[in-house]
Amino acid sequence: MSDTESRPEDSREHAAERKRRNPLVLVVSMLLLGVLAGATLMQCAVAEQEPEAEETVSLPAATDTEEAEPLDPKSVPGIVESIKPSVVAVFTQRVSPDFFFEAVPNEGAGTGIVASEDGHILTNAHVIQGAQQIEVLLNNGAGCHAG
Repeated sequence: MSDTESRPEDSREHAAERKRRNPLVLVVSMLLLGVLAGATLMQCAVAEQEPEAEETVSLPAATDTEEAEPLDPKSVPGIVESIKPSVVAVFTQRVSPDFFFEAVPNEGAGTGIVASEDGHILTNAHVIQGAQQIEVLLNNGAGCHAG
């Protein structure tokens, strides 16, 4: 038999080799398809998180010439007015891994109240959970670092 003639054993080996490669091609193709689908979904999710224009409502403000009517301290507006000075804004920063396990800074925000005269702030646990940095903005505009 010459080298140019094919032997039946060689064609069987070649067929077996192709059968072994087919699952590998299938797995690689599925991985690529999964990565493309995941990237598309992430892009859609990021697009949905973009802030939309918020509708604003103008309320009539009391002018200096008008006398504001005293609020009933037991009404909702009266209660809100009485606790307004103790309400604070809480801003947090944390670092968490992204899809590729790279560190990405994330910012969060919430509210709290000044719970004691020595400056203890009361807020929900989810607002500060995992935060590396916490900043508090008081009602008078002053800010401070919380720890």
